[in-house]
Amino acid sequence: MVEACSIKQSVLGFGVRPIVTFPEMQINQASQKAIQEHHLQLTRASLIIQQRQTIEFIPITRIHYEWKGKEYSYFTCGVDNRVHAPDYPAKCCTIL
Repeated sequence: MVEACSIKQSVLGFGVRPIVTFPEMQINQASQKAIQEHHLQLTRASLIIQQRQTIEFIPITRIHYEWKGKEYSYFTCGVDNRVHAPDYPAKCCTIL
């Protein structure tokens, strides 16, 4: 089972600080880079009134199956189980 996790930062009148405690270092680095770029673009001639960063986990599951001797796969995304099946073999059917 996948647990949903959310990190949100919102600050009025000041810029948010970069996220540094996320378990994936790439997310921490992307947060820092985005804040730096945003700061450079906007603070020269503008005042930041409100800033927000949000990180959310979205569960994605890949399902492998075999149909008529050929292997396929599809994905379910999110907690509402939306389906992404670009190579679904039957073109006139619906996956429920």
